[in-house]
Amino acid sequence: EQSPKAVQRILEDVLDLPKEKQVEFAELLEKTTLAAVINAAKIVADRLDLLKGLELLVFEQKETLLERQQLHKILAEQTWVFGEEFNLTVNDESLKEVLRKHLQLLGRKAEELEGLADVVRDDGSRGIVDMMLSRVVPQSHADEREHLIIELKRPKQPIDATAATQIKEYAFAVANDERFRDTKTRWVFWALSNQVSEAVRKESHQRNRPEGLLYEDEEQRITIWVRTWGQVIEACRARLHFFQER
Repeated sequence: EQSPKAVQRILEDVLDLPKEKQVEFAELLEKTTLAAVINAAKIVADRLDLLKGLELLVFEQKETLLERQQLHKILAEQTWVFGEEFNLTVNDESLKEVLRKHLQLLGRKAEELEGLADVVRDDGSRGIVDMMLSRVVPQSHADEREHLIIELKRPKQPIDATAATQIKEYAFAVANDERFRDTKTRWVFWALSNQVSEAVRKESHQRNRPEGLLYEDEEQRITIWVRTWGQVIEACRARLHFFQER
């Protein structure tokens, strides 16, 4: 009564299934629910649609796209773009708030978080991070964590020497803060935009190092990368390729 066209379409598609597909469908329903099957398919379809829209925004609408008001808000709700293992913990906050969230993840008590000093860069300024994502690293020690901190640039603004210096200053401010030194945490910093300047590209493409690695300090457990939207979107498509083909 409410949606006869939808019901008719569903019944027709089920009845038109070949015999072997009907059997597969029945067996599948023994293992899970039809709602779960629909949810799984919808997630993949929605993600593929989002990738198409994201590609349109960052490449064809880059002249008018604003990273904070628009791009940032989209990505804060779709952090799977950067990897299935990450969950958003801090969104557009000062490095002090990054520290606070980090200490919370380590299980520090509330009173230890009161009166925290600011985390500042070498010039004394307070940095603002665009996005911070966190995961527990699945190793022998359950208390090891990995944080991904992303510095978003407007797509029309390439990652040049200034942007590279900025992301390095963020990383060094974290590394030099005594509150981080003895924690079992690995920090990964990204500078993300459409393009990378020639000077930064040469710096991040060195022999015997992964492509895009700008800086690495194993002792302080910090790596700094430059990434392009082309690389990020292609990596997402690669993860969804099997479902897309099916």
